[in-house]
Amino acid sequence: MADKEEDLVSGYGTRAGGHNPAMTGALHMVLLAAASLFLIPFVWMAVTSLKPLDQTMSLPPTWIPRATMATLDGQRTVVIKDGHALKTDHVIVIQHGGHDDGKRKLLPVSVDGKPSIVDGKAMLKYTYAGHEQFEENPVPVEVVKNCPAGFWHVEEWLPEYAKDREKSKAEKRWDCVPESDLSSVPHAFWSNYQSALVRMREQGDLPWYATGFPRYLINTLWVCLLSVTGVVVSCTLVAYSFAFLDFPGRKILFAVTMCVMMIPFPATMVPIFEVFRWLGWTGTFKPLWAPAWFGGAFYIFLLRQFFLGLPKDLLDAARIDGCTELEILWHVVVPLARPALAMVALFQFQGSWNDFMGPMLYLTDKSQFTLAVGLQAFQSQHGGTPFHILMAASMMFSMPLVILYLLARKSFMKGIAMTGIKG
Repeated sequence: MADKEEDLVSGYGTRAGGHNPAMTGALHMVLLAAASLFLIPFVWMAVTSLKPLDQTMSLPPTWIPRATMATLDGQRTVVIKDGHALKTDHVIVIQHGGHDDGKRKLLPVSVDGKPSIVDGKAMLKYTYAGHEQFEENPVPVEVVKNCPAGFWHVEEWLPEYAKDREKSKAEKRWDCVPESDLSSVPHAFWSNYQSALVRMREQGDLPWYATGFPRYLINTLWVCLLSVTGVVVSCTLVAYSFAFLDFPGRKILFAVTMCVMMIPFPATMVPIFEVFRWLGWTGTFKPLWAPAWFGGAFYIFLLRQFFLGLPKDLLDAARIDGCTELEILWHVVVPLARPALAMVALFQFQGSWNDFMGPMLYLTDKSQFTLAVGLQAFQSQHGGTPFHILMAASMMFSMPLVILYLLARKSFMKGIAMTGIKG
């Protein structure tokens, strides 16, 4: 009878909540698969930053960057091919006379059913002031290569950051090759990052160090450092007061602090801007970091909950030894609250790093731009910025946050796990 009861209890324990390795492993696999979905945008951004332009918007998506190789002037070269093969027969000719004397041109064999070359002459286009125009009269041409339908028009690939890119673009090699001459090999275009750095740097009378990624990075780190320091210091003091000090109106003040979290930023944006304009702080970094020194409601709540979980006997023992409240905070509470403080610092660093609205409101000089504003200015300044260059700039913007999280992930997870647990 006792054995049966023990078996029933053992079986019930397994069914109710006992350890089942197969079930646990399956659950972990499901959670891992679901979590990996959140990595897809980041992976796409990282992969696109290493692609050539013709692969950025390809369907189906190209997940492994590849280089297209073709033979130009007897040498295998990385090329960029047009979006589709030639649909009709073409010829490559050398122009003799006219504005582009001596240059090669690609001409269709016929246009609207009529030959494009008559008596060794053809109507050709030339570029003047950025616009294509026709020659006034037919120009003598020499046919050097026949390109049947199905051939691909390819051009030599040039790095985006080349100083003489415009000149090289006009003189770079090109040809029409059959499908059999094309090959695709895995290749990472790391030059996209150098191109992004060159494009992000402001061209003009300002010196090279006045704008661009290095300047934006220094500005962002400066704002983040002051903001993180201010939030950690101010919120620690306020949270300690709410957790351990008994003073009149403490509950009311804490309730008011919690209500602050419910006020949306657009409701306070204009009044706060008017305050900073009255102080003469617009056009400076002060509006971006000074408010952090007055605490944040969310961080105060997190730290207060963490402090309430600390053993009060340690604080009472410190008071018996004659320690002041500030000494108790510094020597007892802060060492025990390092995971929570690291979590607050990481949250604030991320918020300041990604802040776009604040710098847009208060900064007026391009030399003061942070990375978030600099990235937007980079995109708008170049209008049709190729996606591979834009993704390279975005990767440089995102990587410091990823590295910071990897370095602080243990303290971050420990702070989340212990916040709100009372001992």
